[in-house]
Amino acid sequence: MKETDAVDLSLFLFMFFIGSATSDFVIWLISFPLLIRYDSLDQKLVLAAVPVVQNV
Repeated sequence: MKETDAVDLSLFLFMFFIGSATSDFVIWLISFPLLIRYDSLDQKLVLAAVPVVQNV
């Protein structure tokens, strides 16, 4: 699995779960294992989206 594929997957997961109105805890729970595999920049980008999800 290429690094770009992992990033695209994370974006897809966030859009899918936000669109389906899943609770932010479930989004975090599913996303967290993916975050561990990313470099620090990708982690910061995804973690920055978490407060936005919680405010929806």
